[in-house]
Amino acid sequence: MPQNANRPQSIIYLLCIALLGILLYRQVSEAALLKQLNSSTQESMLKYQWQLDEAYEEINVLQKQYEKIPVKMPTKGKVISHFGYRRHPVHKTIRAHRGVDIRSKRHSNIYSAAEGKVFFSGYIRGYGKTVIVDHENGFKTLYAHAQKLFVKKGDLVHPKMVIAKVGSTGTATGPHLHYEVFFEEKQINPLVMIF
Repeated sequence: MPQNANRPQSIIYLLCIALLGILLYRQVSEAALLKQLNSSTQESMLKYQWQLDEAYEEINVLQKQYEKIPVKMPTKGKVISHFGYRRHPVHKTIRAHRGVDIRSKRHSNIYSAAEGKVFFSGYIRGYGKTVIVDHENGFKTLYAHAQKLFVKKGDLVHPKMVIAKVGSTGTATGPHLHYEVFFEEKQINPLVMIF
């Protein structure tokens, strides 16, 4: 099964493209119709304009929903440990790894993967300095082992905003970002989401 077959953002993206295509078709049709209209058809033209305005509003709603889906890579680097079971690098036991580890240089920027509100910013045993963002649509993202945190609980964040710096706080063997994605409180593979 292809990796991106279950991507919820792909569906929203395709819907946005389809609606945009419909709107563009309507705009071209509108220009052609304007040439043929006389004063008796202005009432139907107003109705058509109202439908066009509604379609634009629907696209704006879909765009805002899409911007809150965590589809962006939160830092530059290489994925060195994947989601699933693995031998823990410190404890040397087989354990579930509920996120991905992204190797990056110490002090590299960590960005929010999507728009949202900071749910937690502080220290968690094992994770070290950590930020959790609630995207207010069922998704939450976790960014762990940070060297420095730049946000506090309640802050609004977006993908171009630096929320932390890569570090190795907590249980870590070197500088990296441990990144987790939750949907409806269940952890899912972050790489399935990255677009």
